[in-house]
Amino acid sequence: MKFKLSHTIKRSSKQEIRFALEEQYAIDSKILGIFGQSGTGKSTLLKVLAGLIPSADYSLQVHGQDYENIPGASNPCVYVGSDAVLFDHVRVRENLTLVIKHSASSQKSQIDMLQVVALCGIEHLLNQPILALSSGEKQRVAFARALLCGKSIILLDEAFSALDWSARLYFIGLLSKLKADYSFGFVLVSHSLKELALTCDHIWVLQEGKFVLQSVLDDALDKVLISSTQRGDKAEGRQENLPINGQTLFSVLNLKYRGVDPLDEQLEIWELPGDGKHAAQQVIKRNQSRDASSISLTHDVIAHVIDADKISLTHEQHLASSMLNRVLVIVTSIDEADSYRADYPKGVVVTMSANGQVMRSLISKRSYTTMQIKVGDSLFAIFKAL
Repeated sequence: MKFKLSHTIKRSSKQEIRFALEEQYAIDSKILGIFGQSGTGKSTLLKVLAGLIPSADYSLQVHGQDYENIPGASNPCVYVGSDAVLFDHVRVRENLTLVIKHSASSQKSQIDMLQVVALCGIEHLLNQPILALSSGEKQRVAFARALLCGKSIILLDEAFSALDWSARLYFIGLLSKLKADYSFGFVLVSHSLKELALTCDHIWVLQEGKFVLQSVLDDALDKVLISSTQRGDKAEGRQENLPINGQTLFSVLNLKYRGVDPLDEQLEIWELPGDGKHAAQQVIKRNQSRDASSISLTHDVIAHVIDADKISLTHEQHLASSMLNRVLVIVTSIDEADSYRADYPKGVVVTMSANGQVMRSLISKRSYTTMQIKVGDSLFAIFKAL
């Protein structure tokens, strides 16, 4: 996908945000996450790309086809916002069938209504009036409707924000399955890096109408969360702060489901895959109750988030510990957290490689000094069941 756009948002007579962007991204093979604090222009960007702001000047190229300043109905992108706008005068079923009947692109859809209803877990809602739905249920229906409209790129603007965390994790995980099975492209906007990290391959940071960072996931997390809270612009002699307020240090591990723990049915056994140099490692996770109407994704490799302050480090494996997870890691870098983030707990960030995946631990200066940790050390990352 290539896009070029220009647009100005008038905040007041003295303040405005100007967009002048020309970008390219392989949306057909990866999921793009766009991060930024409230008011940075994330929603406006998606609405422009979906052809929903007539005053904007934009062009798109999707699968080799060019689109320029065309209205939303003929645009290859569909916008799904957090407000989940639905037709209140008809029931859920009719909201879905109407888009199938009247969308100019619906005949191109590779997924049918029965599949969408099952994937989104909304069978029990089909005969419900829209006014009877909760905010989370409305978001499920709005997402289902977007899947049925036949457009190839779905722009998600905090589209799962009203769901509880367990349901949100399911839908975030569902995006990868939909991309693999039905060739959907997704752009996911959020002010939560954790949410983006669970599914996105790349993260772009938007601030005041321009992208100040575009990077692969782990590199982006390092730059936004750790070492590059300020980006110098030598040409203009100024410093530009990245929008990191309210974010916490964390790691993302891609794990493969192996089954229920034979010693405790409340736990599951997952696997940190081997990387050719290191054997696969076991990770224990709490058994999450699943919606019976949804299709399980447990046999796919799924991302899991671990807060850095939940990971302890040790030179020994400590098999007798009540901590169930003991992952062998190699230290790749060490940073003092309080040297760049005043809002972090005082301590030291130890970044490690776990079978080629990045893990981060936030430990005290005392622990760091006592353990005499050095880059290249082999340690065990110890943490409770996820």
